[in-house]
Amino acid sequence: MDKLMKKAKCFLGLAVLTVLCCLPADVVKAEQNTIQRDLLLKNKEMINEIKGSIEETDSRIEIAVIEEIGLMRLTYPSEIDIDCILQNEHIAENIEESGKLPDIEQVMPSLQSIDAGPMPEDQLERYHRSRMSEEELFYENAWHVDSITNNGLSLEQATGEGVRIALIDSGVDVDHPILSGKIDLEDAVSFVSEDESIADTNGHGTMVAGIIAQVAPDAKITPYRVISAASGDSAWTIQAMIQAADDGNDLINMSLGTYKAADIEDELLTIKAFERAIEYAEEKHVLVVASTGNKSLNMDTYYEEEHIKHLPGSLSGVIAVSSNNGDELASYSNFGSNTRFCAPGGDLVYLNDMLDLSKWIYCIYPTNMDNGLSVLGVPQGYTFSYGTSLSAPQITAAIADVMDFYGLEAAHKDTALQYLEDTCLDLGEIGYDIKFGHGKIDIYQAIMKK
Repeated sequence: MDKLMKKAKCFLGLAVLTVLCCLPADVVKAEQNTIQRDLLLKNKEMINEIKGSIEETDSRIEIAVIEEIGLMRLTYPSEIDIDCILQNEHIAENIEESGKLPDIEQVMPSLQSIDAGPMPEDQLERYHRSRMSEEELFYENAWHVDSITNNGLSLEQATGEGVRIALIDSGVDVDHPILSGKIDLEDAVSFVSEDESIADTNGHGTMVAGIIAQVAPDAKITPYRVISAASGDSAWTIQAMIQAADDGNDLINMSLGTYKAADIEDELLTIKAFERAIEYAEEKHVLVVASTGNKSLNMDTYYEEEHIKHLPGSLSGVIAVSSNNGDELASYSNFGSNTRFCAPGGDLVYLNDMLDLSKWIYCIYPTNMDNGLSVLGVPQGYTFSYGTSLSAPQITAAIADVMDFYGLEAAHKDTALQYLEDTCLDLGEIGYDIKFGHGKIDIYQAIMKK
């Protein structure tokens, strides 16, 4: 796709929706007195013909498309009876689903968002400014990295060099010293409405990028920004998946998602649109790694009882990652039959009524945003968090390391997955299980198979 066209963003002007809000099929944009409707066509090859038919019916209807999956978004004045237009026989027979793509969820727990209570001074002491630089402190306290790299031994052999990772998230702080030389801006793009900057105004994307940088320090990370300071749109996310695949990335990391029901027409559109985007990535030999979500749900049972999926983590073709806390599943982690691996994600643990900070993950944070933790002595540019959002990038980076070590090309990424599966530390039930998948990865063992 032409880069000028990409920068222009065919979905420029999409409404930013409220996080986790259940929306009707038509969403009114009050300030412009317009409505939006999303359509998924049965045959993507018909998209331009159907687009033309709708435009001929009423020229006031603006139509944006993602041709690769047959998705179109209509924006039109509220006085137009869109249902009447879509009931046209030629148009109607080509529509598979009609509705509104929702917001995406991206919840990142932080010390600012909970009632942390008192914390032991001896825990905080090592995070205060000391003889170590802030960067050294960040790597010194990377217990999660030690857990999956055999205390750093794998990093002496493989660093993800030559592997391209698409980070579909809230952007990144390109000026953060930990990310210096690791961010590839050539294909970086923001899909956030009326904001072309890939700067992270949320914090989540920078935290996830920091995890990748720890585990695969020589991989190149390309940010695709789909989340603003507070929220994002599934349409932006789907468009970013298509673009990331077209740009030749090897891996896509998606530490985000949305919960949608397969038996609700408006929500089925979202499920099918994500499925098509994943299939498109597979055709391009791009692996999609996603978090399982943070609601302590058995997604198999949840689907059986409520018909609800977590997107994209519950979908076929996605490498879904749960969080472990030692030998146990983390208290918040979702799980299910789509879980492929687990990785440390931190957890909320109290000892003697005091928060055990050692169970959290020490992350980077945008340097131009207040982390709110100065009272604890935590330097700006750093924070604490936990969640499957931090486990997923460990798997993404692990795949990059194995690809690097074995010199695997794009079409042979499944070999890297097989090496990781064969050498996982088995947790829970013997063999594969729905909580931990194949188990907790061990990158060192995976590269020592040779």
